[in-house]
Amino acid sequence: MAKLAPVPETLCDERVLMCTDIMSTGFGGAESGKIHIGDMVAVFAQDGRA
Repeated sequence: MAKLAPVPETLCDERVLMCTDIMSTGFGGAESGKIHIGDMVAVFAQDGRA
């Protein structure tokens, strides 16, 4: 699947470059967790630093 959306000309490439990675990861996690619009969830994250 693919989704396309126009990037407003007021945003530079550097501002939107990582959106594809971040958004697809978030949407994939929501689908895997069977989270639906209107559900309430808590998200916990850990950085890679030891």
